Amino acid sequence: MKLLKTVMAFLAFVSCQPATDRGDVQHTQAGKPVVRTFLMFSGENFGKAEEAINLYVSLFENSEIQMLRLFQEEDQPSGMEGTVREAHFTIAGSPFMAFDSYVDHPFSFTPSMSIFVVLTDEEQLVRAWSELAKGGLEPMPLGDYDIGRMFGWVQDRYGVSWQLKLE
Repeated sequence: MKLLKTVMAFLAFVSCQPATDRGDVQHTQAGKPVVRTFLMFSGENFGKAEEAINLYVSLFENSEIQMLRLFQEEDQPSGMEGTVREAHFTIAGSPFMAFDSYVDHPFSFTPSMSIFVVLTDEEQLVRAWSELAKGGLEPMPLGDYDIGRMFGWVQDRYGVSWQLKLE
């Protein structure tokens, strides 16, 4: 029920905003739907969405923050000021959304869903791995596996799971 309330509040917010207030984020492409991975930062991760987004876009080429809207003092519920109300960004060209949820859900991110990134530069892979692993877990340390000579599965400090592979 909490999740439904959070999603409904977010959708109501997005649907009532004029297009000019959303920045230049494309919600459709030529009238067709756009699929985006949506990251919800709640519980112990509440208030960390902007920090995580900044980390993610700094690690991979072709990544950028397209739009970042923070809760303002006059927004409801109170106490949300400065947290992410809506964010659109890309990681290696793939579209993502994120926000900070004030609802303390009984769940968080799960390793059963991960962001899979294939890199062609070993130095970039090692740098990204090192940053993502700081304060996180390494369920499958970076190494040689059947899937590839340099592959790893890491859960970052926010609980988001990543699989990095060198092509």
